Amino acid sequence: MPLSGIRVVDLSRFLPGPYCSLLLADYGADVIRVEQPHELAKKEAVFGETNLDAQEKERRRAQDMVARNKRSLLLDFRTDAGRETLLSLIDNADVLLHDYRPGVMEGAGLDYASLQNRFPRLVYCAISLCGQDGPYRNLPGHDPIALGLAGALGRFGEGSDSPKIPGVPANDILTGTHAAFGILAALRERDRSGHGQFVDVAMSDSALTMMTPVYQKYISSGQKHEPPLRWKGGNTGLWRTQDGAYICTTDMEPAYWRRFCLLAEREDLVPLGHDPAKREELIDTLGDLFATRTRDEWFKLLREGESQAAPAYSLSEALADPHSRARGTIMEVQHPEFGAIIQIGLPVKLSRTPGRIRHLGHPPKK
Repeated sequence: MPLSGIRVVDLSRFLPGPYCSLLLADYGADVIRVEQPHELAKKEAVFGETNLDAQEKERRRAQDMVARNKRSLLLDFRTDAGRETLLSLIDNADVLLHDYRPGVMEGAGLDYASLQNRFPRLVYCAISLCGQDGPYRNLPGHDPIALGLAGALGRFGEGSDSPKIPGVPANDILTGTHAAFGILAALRERDRSGHGQFVDVAMSDSALTMMTPVYQKYISSGQKHEPPLRWKGGNTGLWRTQDGAYICTTDMEPAYWRRFCLLAEREDLVPLGHDPAKREELIDTLGDLFATRTRDEWFKLLREGESQAAPAYSLSEALADPHSRARGTIMEVQHPEFGAIIQIGLPVKLSRTPGRIRHLGHPPKK
């Protein structure tokens, strides 16, 4: 596998860190997930899992997608013995990953400056809300705060008149992906220099990168006009169909817009697709048009005609989607006790050295 031979000691607790190490583990890295007893108790309290029995905890760990392909160790490294055990793990590791606030690891003598001389080849990745420097260095918080600082909370929803917290942790996943990229870049450089380095990944930085096209438009306007929130128009939109479901279209290119109009037998709409003055009129017309057929009827018509459209699935529909199943991005892995466990598969398909799910998540061992 592409990352075979790379060992990662993962101290992270919340989604960005475990997702980062999941990416590395799925492609062959040996990830040792170090979990502290008091941190596990904290998470169980947060997610209402304090009264679960051992079997139910084991079942949930088997279903935990970010726990797969990793070994898990229960270790309190606040104690002298635990700290020495952790150092012995780092002694055989290529990467140390954590998501503690700036200052916490310094207090434990486990920051990069303290470990650098003993472990000169170590790639040390720290994920935090706002990074290791700057005025907000010590600000605590989770993903929505990073989105707020990036100006992103006001960008969710069409025509929203107030900021909204999205229903998906997009920036958590993006931050974890950035961290994995940073680790791989540092490992690649180590191949040349023989030295490790510190990788500083901030959720607030990642949130800003997600806003790149928005800020590009805003800055090019002389910082006078914020780009409109509404995507719905003649060429792009989310439309309610006859059966109460929704279909999404993105025919923003003139050739695709013309193709859609011909398929819908409304060639008269072709000149209106990119006319800002006709936007609201066209939205109303298309709303009525999409209400004449069911979602699946529209999808069949537009898919066969090579127009740009897809259903807006529910969660259950997305898990059953034949395309994602065929690509192995939605898959089932057999567990000896709990049977078939659904997993979101690997997003990057390598032709010669593909990643794979080697095993499901295991409860941590002492």
